[in-house]
Amino acid sequence: DERIAELAQLEGAAINEAKVVLADEATRMLHGDGCLAAIRQTAAQLFTNGGGGGGVGSGGADMGTLPTVAVSRAELDGGITVVELFLKLNFAKSKSEVRRLIAAGGARLNDEKVIDEALVVGSGAFADGQLKVSSGKKKHGLVKLSQ
Repeated sequence: DERIAELAQLEGAAINEAKVVLADEATRMLHGDGCLAAIRQTAAQLFTNGGGGGGVGSGGADMGTLPTVAVSRAELDGGITVVELFLKLNFAKSKSEVRRLIAAGGARLNDEKVIDEALVVGSGAFADGQLKVSSGKKKHGLVKLSQ
């Protein structure tokens, strides 16, 4: 109870401390103490370091806790659109929802804003065999290149 009263009095930038405590407690309640350290490490990588400056996995954080899908070189050679990648990660329920996300400026690949809904993603977009996909500020996933 003292901790809650203390956090409730925070103002300005110090309010972020309260947000971290709230996130930790919600994670602990939902997933248990066992995964809290890995989730903290991933959150630090994504939010504190700005997602690693565009590179996936830089900074040593365990990116394995992010939603992940695999795509083959054959799929990429056949042409896979950015819209399809967002659907594969279940970041949207329909193509039109992804298009609205792109139009609103909320879609990113490796921390770069997607501006073309018809963008075809090639193997050149994958850094170290991975592509970071972000929907808004807080939903992130990985697309891994499989052989």
